[in-house]
Amino acid sequence: MSILIWTADTGIAAIFRPSPNYTGTLEDAATLVVPVVTLKDCEMYVWKNVTENGVVVEKIRGVRTIPTGSYVEPREAFRVGVPVSNIPYEIIEESDLPTDTLLRNAWEHDTSASPKKIKLNLPKAKARAHEIRREKRAMEFMPIDENKPNIALVPAAEALRQPIRDKYAAMQAAIDAAKTEAQLKKALG
Repeated sequence: MSILIWTADTGIAAIFRPSPNYTGTLEDAATLVVPVVTLKDCEMYVWKNVTENGVVVEKIRGVRTIPTGSYVEPREAFRVGVPVSNIPYEIIEESDLPTDTLLRNAWEHDTSASPKKIKLNLPKAKARAHEIRREKRAMEFMPIDENKPNIALVPAAEALRQPIRDKYAAMQAAIDAAKTEAQLKKALG
């Protein structure tokens, strides 16, 4: 299946998979889903809800300023008539995406002539790896921490926590030292 890929405003690769029932072309879909970048400051009208006690009582029209270089939906830019620049996108086969999505938040769209259209941003991947490490450590601490309110068990709990701390300190060092995706995944275990 063919998909669209582009660089989102976060710097991460954005991916669009059409519905199996979609009958248009991916080029048509791109005009609807791939954002555009504003070339000058502009103002867009937005509707705001006025609520009382959590109930919408009125809708009022407001103005939102959009600075130069902002990502906006194509239909919004067209509606306002602001000059925009298209964000480059590519149509690739879904099979060209990495199969391991553990570090998905660090994928970037490679716009070079390289056949691989996804590259890994190592600093972002390390940040995600540290999040995963912290989540794993918290899960291991959980059974110990459930008994911690009993003050008599605190020294014993700390003794149980220290090997876990040591294990994850070593993992942290391995993540920091990683120079490749393979080393990073090995560090995560």
